[in-house]
Amino acid sequence: MTRPHDTARDAAPTAKVLPGELRLAETAASGRHVLALSGEIDIANAALLERRVVELCEQGAREIVLDLRGLSFIDARGLSAALFCKRRCEHEQVSFALVHGSRMVRRLFELSGIGEGLSAPSKSRSS
Repeated sequence: MTRPHDTARDAAPTAKVLPGELRLAETAASGRHVLALSGEIDIANAALLERRVVELCEQGAREIVLDLRGLSFIDARGLSAALFCKRRCEHEQVSFALVHGSRMVRRLFELSGIGEGLSAPSKSRSS
């Protein structure tokens, strides 16, 4: 199942991402949810990601993967959102993984000192 979560209204899932826009494309199978982010994540839209992860945890997801390969920009608020997602998954005993994106995105995680903490998988809830 693919379920797009767009900040843009009525945009096709394959449409080009506009500057300042964040798109979440979700793929789910057997309790594993991959959230592929594209565009920019910042103070204006980071809560969109946080809300979706909270929803997935509450709905019984077993694993959540944040795929950042489509991001063109991330700021401190975006980093905070990724950390929030990991912590929420740990609290709910949902496995969490992060797929780092571009060199710029990876570098920001490295400079922040939280990159390694986000990459480690967390404990999964029992089947």
